[in-house]
Amino acid sequence: MEHSGAGFLRAAGRLARAYEAAGSRLNVFYGEPASLLGRLLDAQPDIREVVVHEDYTPYAIKRDRELKEAALARGAAFTALPDLSLAPLRDFHEWTGRQAPYKVFTPFYRQWRAFLAQRHTTVYASAVSDLVTVDAADLPDCALPGTLKAAMDDQAGQAFDPERRLRGFLQDALARYTEARDAYGQDGTSRLSASLNRGEITARRLYAAAGELAPHLAESWLRQLAWRDFYLYQSRMDKDYYHYEKKFDLSGLDDRHFAAWRDGKTGIPVIDAAMTQLNETGWMPNRLRMIAAMFLTKNLRCPFIYGERYFRLKLSDYDNALNRGGLAVGLVARLRCRAVFSHHEPRDPVQKVRSGRRLFARLASPRYD
Repeated sequence: MEHSGAGFLRAAGRLARAYEAAGSRLNVFYGEPASLLGRLLDAQPDIREVVVHEDYTPYAIKRDRELKEAALARGAAFTALPDLSLAPLRDFHEWTGRQAPYKVFTPFYRQWRAFLAQRHTTVYASAVSDLVTVDAADLPDCALPGTLKAAMDDQAGQAFDPERRLRGFLQDALARYTEARDAYGQDGTSRLSASLNRGEITARRLYAAAGELAPHLAESWLRQLAWRDFYLYQSRMDKDYYHYEKKFDLSGLDDRHFAAWRDGKTGIPVIDAAMTQLNETGWMPNRLRMIAAMFLTKNLRCPFIYGERYFRLKLSDYDNALNRGGLAVGLVARLRCRAVFSHHEPRDPVQKVRSGRRLFARLASPRYD
C-alpha cells in the first residue's frame, strides 16, 4: 500500500482511538457504499439523517447520488455539507455575480479574500466527546480486510498531532515561509497538506490561525489555501476538469522518457532529487511538484496523465482535484518554472553538478511522517 492510502488509514485509526478514549465507538465498514448504507439503515431504523461532505470528483458525485437514493428510499434525510473548501464554492460563485467561472487565479484570489472577509464561517467547536454514536452497529461480512485493518491499527503515527504541527509552524517557520518554501533543502512548509486532505484539520482552522497573525506574515501562506480552493472550484465548475486527456489529441507525445523521470535518472539534478524524495518519502514540496510536472510534459513531451497517475500513487497528501490542478499548472507555467530553474541551476557545468549533489543530499533524506 502506498503513502496516501496508508496515511488515511492511520488517520482513521487515530480517530477510532479518540472515540474509544471518549467512551464511544467509530463504526467502520468495508464494501460498496450505497449497499452498506442501505443495510445500516435497515438495521438501525432510528437513524433519521445521513450527513456527508460534498465532493466533486466523478466517483464521489456518483457515490453520493447513490447514497442519497439509498437514504431517501428508507425515509432518512440526506444532507451534503460544502465543507471541503474554505469558501463554500456554490455560495462564493453566486456572491461574485458572475455567469462564467473564474479561469485565472489572481482575480479569483481577490474575490476569494473579499468573500471570506464578509462571510467566513468560524471553526466548529464540537469534539468527539460531544457526538452521539451507535454503541454497536455490526454488519455481517463487512469488516475491514486484514491488510487494511493492520494499517488502521498501525501505531507508527499514533503521536501525530496536526494542531501541534500547526502551532510549531506558526511559531518557528511562518516568518520565513515566503523564502523558505523555495529553499527546497529546508523544511520550510507547514507539511499540513496531508492532514488537511484527510480531514484531520480543517481549512477553517488554518485560516483562523492565520487571521491571528500580522497580515504581512500570513499573506503568502493564505495564498496556498486560496490555490487549494481554486483547484476545487475548477473541479466543480469545469466540466472537462477530469477529462482533459480525452479532449485533446495526445498522439504527438510519448512515454519513452517517463521511466527516467519516475526513477530520478534524468540527469537534471533538481528533477532527480525531487523524484528521489518523492519515491523515498512520499513527499515533495509544491514548487518542486510544479517543476517536475512541467519538465515531464514540456521537456520530455510525456502525456500529463502519466505524471498524474504516478503522483496519485506516491504522494502522501494525494487529493484527486488538487493533483489534477497541479499538473494543469505544470502545463501552463513554463515561463514561471524557467525562472525557478534559472535561480537554482548554476550556468557553470561543474558548479551545476556540485549544486545538484548538495541539493540531492538535502532532499533525499526520508522525512515521511
